[in-house]
Amino acid sequence: MAWPAAAVPADARHASSPLRLQRRQCRASTPVPCRAALRPRVASTPGVRGALSPPPPDAHLTGARTPPTAPLAADGTVVHPPGGYDVIVVGAGVAGAPLAAVLAADGRRVLLIERDLAEPDRIVGELLQPGGVAALRALGLGAAVDGIDAQAIRGYGLFFGDKRTCVDYVDAAAALPAAGGGGGGGGGGKAPPPADVAGRSFHNGRFVRRLRELAAATPGVTLARGTVTSLVEDPSTGTVTGVAFRDGPAATAPVQTASAALTIACDGCFSRLRAAAVPASDCTPPIAVASRFVGLLLAAGGLPYPGHGHVVLADPAPVLFYPVSSTAVRCLVDVPPSVGAAVDLGAHMAGVIAPQLPDGLRAPFEAAVAAGGWRTMPNRTMVAAPAVRPGALLLGDAFNMRHPLTGGGMTVALSDVGLLRAALAGVPDLTDTAAVGAALGGVAAARKPLSSTINILANALYAVLSPGSAPSRVAMRAACFDYLARGGAAPPTRWRCSAACARRPTCSSATFSAWPCMGAGGRW
Repeated sequence: MAWPAAAVPADARHASSPLRLQRRQCRASTPVPCRAALRPRVASTPGVRGALSPPPPDAHLTGARTPPTAPLAADGTVVHPPGGYDVIVVGAGVAGAPLAAVLAADGRRVLLIERDLAEPDRIVGELLQPGGVAALRALGLGAAVDGIDAQAIRGYGLFFGDKRTCVDYVDAAAALPAAGGGGGGGGGGKAPPPADVAGRSFHNGRFVRRLRELAAATPGVTLARGTVTSLVEDPSTGTVTGVAFRDGPAATAPVQTASAALTIACDGCFSRLRAAAVPASDCTPPIAVASRFVGLLLAAGGLPYPGHGHVVLADPAPVLFYPVSSTAVRCLVDVPPSVGAAVDLGAHMAGVIAPQLPDGLRAPFEAAVAAGGWRTMPNRTMVAAPAVRPGALLLGDAFNMRHPLTGGGMTVALSDVGLLRAALAGVPDLTDTAAVGAALGGVAAARKPLSSTINILANALYAVLSPGSAPSRVAMRAACFDYLARGGAAPPTRWRCSAACARRPTCSSATFSAWPCMGAGGRW
């Protein structure tokens, strides 16, 4: 579906009440078999539209659980509810699960399809910046970070050579969105500064599991395990009308189809639907692999600044540390292409990286390297996808990616969920493609203040800080450290950018304009 120039209606955020009433009356007269047992009614929170009640807290935080899925017929196919679906969401991750939950809370009938419902085990998507926490709460999904041993992150420790400093997210609260303001995307106003401004870090799998539980518990969501094989279209118009999918990854499973007025692909950085969703007249955005992360788990207790992320401005590229639970610390070693694809990673980390780490981090890092078992992940970048076909949308990493150095990707995704929710709220009938197009017209513009700020900062910061040990690169890393460590009036702007709270691309531009001044001995 294209993003036309029409603006989102000013009353879009409040236009969904008649729709919710209509859907609830429909559900009351047409009960869905097994739905009551699978999806208990959720409690609302005053002041937050469609707020969701938290699932039961983990007893031991061990073992992977899967949320309840749709009932199956005797032949193994999904039993669809009477009346079908308004929206199909492909991918129940950080973008897809919240989107399904909030659209259903607004009265939509949503089919949420996920290839693998087991708890994910990933080395990225583990740090949610303060702006992302605010966006999550604005969606009514703040409970997703409860009961998973998530750790509060209040700022960053910076290390360069024998210099170090610790900077908190000072004054970032003034830029946080108000609760219920559409996920932090734009126009929601500013909330009163909360008493505690902090991000959250966690095991990605626990966070995603919690999001899926919240989605599955929302009346109107049908959660199904399945591998989507293709988009289904109307051959006469080319409009996407649904998906074809198999139950699980087995190639021998029967192919099923499901129809909806709108299909939203949230299937991640390795999206299988991205190319199919882009019209033939447009080109799929090129995907660049900027570097790769090597992920290790360290025993907790050695962080120089507890409750903070840690960034070591090392040569040839930065190294990140942050707690993911009360007992574990994640380390991400960035390996740029200049190191070479065939490099011995163990030797590289032990011989090149470890000597540059500060006391307190070096010993646990060396122990984790010696233990082996680390994993790698490519760091991909992709500009926002162009217009997609009528009846389809892209969201999350399927739509836009930036270098994960600053941990802003989940914030962008959650903000986009809020904007899309607000845009669709004023369209009772999603088969009205003109109305849907008009409602979505302002989303592309509305997302730019936040997404552009985060994208520019992430990609430019990585380009400046790595790779190489050339004198100019060393000077730029030193200027970066001095700039971010300085006191005075400017740090709030710098740290609102890094906290994913600022919504002005000029914030990133000012940051990168100031670094050369610092490197030249200037003042800022």
